[in-house]
Amino acid sequence: MKAWIRGLLFSIMSGAGSAIASGLTVASVDPQHFNLEGGLGKVLTVLLMSALIGGLSHAGGYLHNLALKVDAEDVASLDGQGPN
Repeated sequence: MKAWIRGLLFSIMSGAGSAIASGLTVASVDPQHFNLEGGLGKVLTVLLMSALIGGLSHAGGYLHNLALKVDAEDVASLDGQGPN
């Protein structure tokens, strides 16, 4: 598997992991509305939406940093090779 695909998958997993922590925090802050007995649907909705947004955010950051790295490598490879 290419390194950038693996990095992208790991960044999405990192964002989803953060979402799990957010969902459990919401359940502990407002247990009346977000609990594992009566409000499980709400907790799962928060978890899934947070995972989606967190995963996309981390993936975007990874791709942004990857593009900056590739650009820097392209510039370095052209250094000294241009017309005089």
